[in-house]
Amino acid sequence: MAAHGAADSRHLIEVKVAPGKGLGLFAQADIPRGTRIIAEAALLGKNVDYTAKDVVKEFRSLSPTLQSQYLGLHGCMPEDVKGQIELELGQKLENLSALHRKVFAIYAANAIGRIIYLHGSLFNHSCIPNVHFAYNSTLGMETFHAVRDILEGEELTVSYINGIILTRSQRQEALERWGFLCACPACADTEEARKADVKRAQMFDLDQQLAIYFRREHWERFRKLAQKQAALQRSVGFSGGELSSTYAKIAWACQQLGDRGMELLWACKILDIDLHCLGPDHPDCEWLEEQVPKVAAVIENQAAVDDSGVNQ
Repeated sequence: MAAHGAADSRHLIEVKVAPGKGLGLFAQADIPRGTRIIAEAALLGKNVDYTAKDVVKEFRSLSPTLQSQYLGLHGCMPEDVKGQIELELGQKLENLSALHRKVFAIYAANAIGRIIYLHGSLFNHSCIPNVHFAYNSTLGMETFHAVRDILEGEELTVSYINGIILTRSQRQEALERWGFLCACPACADTEEARKADVKRAQMFDLDQQLAIYFRREHWERFRKLAQKQAALQRSVGFSGGELSSTYAKIAWACQQLGDRGMELLWACKILDIDLHCLGPDHPDCEWLEEQVPKVAAVIENQAAVDDSGVNQ
């Protein structure tokens, strides 16, 4: 894996026009799975108690160059976000200057939580993204990693929504707040996309069943359903954090069943994904790297006890 730590590999990407989308990020060379493409500190929204009143204040504090780059980002104003901003400001957006309305529209369209990342805001959406983003508290930065090998000339994309178990129509509805109609391969009018949509509906049903069997503590059934869920996720092209979360469910079930060998196997699968999606310096990876040897030691000790019993 390349370019971990605060350093990144943004020299491998370029900004250019994405047909029908405005600007986007594209690979200038092949980018291997696990590459940390961008590690970026917040541009706006650095304070914990950040509200709409701070947006214009922080924008004004930016250098002219950063202000210009910020104003070059896409902007839109969903009604629910507009209402929240007006509530925090104590006035209608219509009463603000054109510049300030644009600042808020860009903020509404690009904030991750309440934070704006200048380069991270240039990623366009796909329902089958090739980039995973997550906050790294060790670095104090948002990181963007390639979840699979990305070819030269390919667009880099993230998912704007948690849409893995949503059908095409449900995803399009969720994406309306950004003001575009998704035309990624998962949303295309093709036989492959329609088959994938059926699988996503199956994943939704499985998700409901998993919740039921978790509450019942029926771990064997829970494990089988989670394994089926993981197989469906892989079949529609997911290889990032969503798959890692499902593997974690399987590992948990194995632990509850006392199957430490299978728990270790799934823990290693989780670690492999997380190392590529988050980087080895992410706290989750550091914790997992500590846990895997512990589980292996328990299995080894158990095997020694079993062997001892056999030999007596």
